[in-house]
Amino acid sequence: MLSFVSETPRDVIPIRTLLIEAFGGTGEADLVEVIRNSPNFIPELSLVAREEGDAIAPKRK
Repeated sequence: MLSFVSETPRDVIPIRTLLIEAFGGTGEADLVEVIRNSPNFIPELSLVAREEGDAIAPKRK
């Protein structure tokens, strides 16, 4: 079952991996890191899609 929950520290690497693979570079992943480290960052607005408890990440070939 798919659910949306607040991001946790264990989600950071899978999200970064997903962004790099989706956009073909690190620009967007680096931007997300800058936003997370911003004093204006609102953690409650950073959501992750989960399926069976795991963050959804790209499947390896």
